[in-house]
Amino acid sequence: MRLSPTLVPALALFCLPLLCAAAVRAQDPAAPPPAPLHEDDEERETPPIPAASDLLGGHPLLGVAGKVAVPFGELDTDRSFGSQVGLGYGIAGDLGIGLSRSVELGVWGDYVRYGDDEDCRDCEVTSLGIGPYLRYHLVQGMRFDPFVSVGLGYRGLTMSSAAGDNSEAGLAWLKLGLGGTWYALSQIGFGPYLDLELATLSDTPPGADPSVFANFGAGLRLQFDVRGR
Repeated sequence: MRLSPTLVPALALFCLPLLCAAAVRAQDPAAPPPAPLHEDDEERETPPIPAASDLLGGHPLLGVAGKVAVPFGELDTDRSFGSQVGLGYGIAGDLGIGLSRSVELGVWGDYVRYGDDEDCRDCEVTSLGIGPYLRYHLVQGMRFDPFVSVGLGYRGLTMSSAAGDNSEAGLAWLKLGLGGTWYALSQIGFGPYLDLELATLSDTPPGADPSVFANFGAGLRLQFDVRGR
């Protein structure tokens, strides 16, 4: 049987790889058989991603701030808080401890002195507040640390005039805060903050009903992280 001249090269190209594999197999009997064509590679396990460092849990935090307070609302049904006093200036502070990587629990306090207003030229009004707060830190691992907070507490007012001094107190039943801290150093940061407090006096003059008065505050806050970032 005679082969076509064009069929001989094709048969040679087809048999050449088989002859080479047989030669290698003969030289090394222990060599594994060649992997079959089109075989999928075995899936490799992805190494677990390590958890980010906790920069808040267990950290004692101390904050101090200067603030400007804008009063509004009613002390009771007979007295307007916003019309009796002017703009207030004061200091504020907070002391907290990180409960987790995002949550902080602590105590806030502030002292504000208000200027007089048209309705009370010679009045001097001061305010003292203190209470607990819960603060949530929005991000981790960055120099800028934004946060939101909610709290409540005690609110006392002292009004001094030519007629004498009068002190009243009540419940600050909602205190909301929003701000951020930029850590210039590992243990020291600073940044702006805003807060809104709603309160009601518990001891109002005879014949007057309790009402809601409020403070809107803004300031610059300095924070100390004892353990550092």
